[in-house]
Amino acid sequence: MYRILIVDDEPIIANGIYDLLNQMTSSELDLYKCYSGDEALDILNRIRVDIVITDINMPGMDGLQLMEEINRIWPGCKVVFLTGYSSFDYVYTAIRYPNVSYILKTESYKRIVETVEAKMAEIAEELKLLDLAAKVERQMDTIRHFQQMSYLGDLLLGETDPSDRDEQLRELGLAFEPASPVALIIGRIDGQDSYAAFTGKSQRMYSVNVITEEKLTAVSAFCFAPVRSNMVWIVQPNDSFRGVIADQADHPDHPGQAGCQSQSKAGWHKFAAYLNGMLESVQNLCRETLGFTVSFAVGSVPVLWEDIHQKYRLLCGIVGFKWGDGTEMLLSEEQMVRHDTDRYNAADEREGNLPLRMEKLKACLEAGQRDEFMRLYDGLTGGVERTDANYFKTVERYYAVSSILLSYVNEKKLADKLPELHRIGQIEAHDSSSGAMFYLAGLANTLFDLRGAEQETSTASVIESIQRYIGDSLQGDLSLLQLAETFYFNPSYLSRLYKQATGTNLSDYIIDRRVAAAKELLADKQYKINEIAAKVGVDSVSNFSRYFKKHTGMTPQQYRDVHMK
Repeated sequence: MYRILIVDDEPIIANGIYDLLNQMTSSELDLYKCYSGDEALDILNRIRVDIVITDINMPGMDGLQLMEEINRIWPGCKVVFLTGYSSFDYVYTAIRYPNVSYILKTESYKRIVETVEAKMAEIAEELKLLDLAAKVERQMDTIRHFQQMSYLGDLLLGETDPSDRDEQLRELGLAFEPASPVALIIGRIDGQDSYAAFTGKSQRMYSVNVITEEKLTAVSAFCFAPVRSNMVWIVQPNDSFRGVIADQADHPDHPGQAGCQSQSKAGWHKFAAYLNGMLESVQNLCRETLGFTVSFAVGSVPVLWEDIHQKYRLLCGIVGFKWGDGTEMLLSEEQMVRHDTDRYNAADEREGNLPLRMEKLKACLEAGQRDEFMRLYDGLTGGVERTDANYFKTVERYYAVSSILLSYVNEKKLADKLPELHRIGQIEAHDSSSGAMFYLAGLANTLFDLRGAEQETSTASVIESIQRYIGDSLQGDLSLLQLAETFYFNPSYLSRLYKQATGTNLSDYIIDRRVAAAKELLADKQYKINEIAAKVGVDSVSNFSRYFKKHTGMTPQQYRDVHMK
């Protein structure tokens, strides 16, 4: 799917090009239109755009100024200038930039279609030209890279000494500013078994990292590490984004404070939006060039170095509720239900080995990682049948695990679905120590099964809400971007989720609802055709006539004449 933005201060031109491209059937397009450079910039700050078709001479921000912003925000975006001016100055300024084409308004609509198709072909060709294998091999041969990964893994698990962190970063060649906050990204290859062969699993992870590093051009420091089944990146914004953050932090509405609080919330939201857009490109490349899908979760707020461990556990908890069924996702911390980060206490993990192992077991339960949970559980309880004499140690482990399971049951309100739950608080109710541990393993498996069923129910509820909203809002904005923002999803993920759940494209469902509503209104003679057009969200009678005829084979008047007889 290609995302195209049309910008022209003359609505008739913007609407005409929008309708023209909407009729292209050779490619799946996600189209947006607006009538000023400022409106376009607002859209570009919210979503990644592949192609921008824009007038040059517009009031306020003109096309050339908009192009400067496009190159700053989305360097790979293709720009097509559509203008009535053939001045050499305009042409010269435009052709100095890569990815830019120039079309006169006097040229035909056919020329516009040909140019858009050429730009889409360029994008497709760029996807094929990435030389992944050579870059992956070079990274795997770099000893320092493995040292960086090892340190990052320990940092995320809270197993590093904060007193020598600045020195460690310098020695490892990591170009981070230790006094500045960072953003955290977690990725996972969808459907990958925790016990998959190491070679194949690591190669896939490194391939994803190569593409990610290629795309994240607006970061000044970047570090990657595989941690268990996750891929983790720590990033800091480069000078262009730091300038935006600093400017807004100095604004009277954002008085400067220490640490993360001195960072502009709006500035970091723009940086998070940039990360989301680039990771969407990474997902497309992985799907089209590597043959598998990848899910990501992005922290929406800055995090200090000493809080990275807690932030990592927070994001793991967030994505754990959503990941697990193999569906490609791109999640934002802001879009998910917020968790209480205070429940992760790093000091507790250092008090002994058992608390640390319990924290890992708890994280697996919350993340839906059944295989990893059972592997850790078997390691924790293995040999119980041979150590009945050590009764008190067995009791300690039993109640430590049962506490984790019971907390999860209470949090998810699952008690009424577990008829044998009353046995969890009485180790004496079991025939033996090994029987007690077998009971907990069975309870954990039941919780994982219920979690999977809950995810399916949650998806059905979301789809039902979207369809109800569409039915109630036919005369309003039903663009993919508007729906995604209304229901707190990434636009591409919402489109794929709807298609996967219903077997129908979201855009087709909207068309069907609008056409059905139009038919019903046309059968009622009290409504004029221009009133019906407005009620179903079409901005003019002529556009409504074309729209209705395209999908029914009749004009609105012809349909009314047939059904009013």
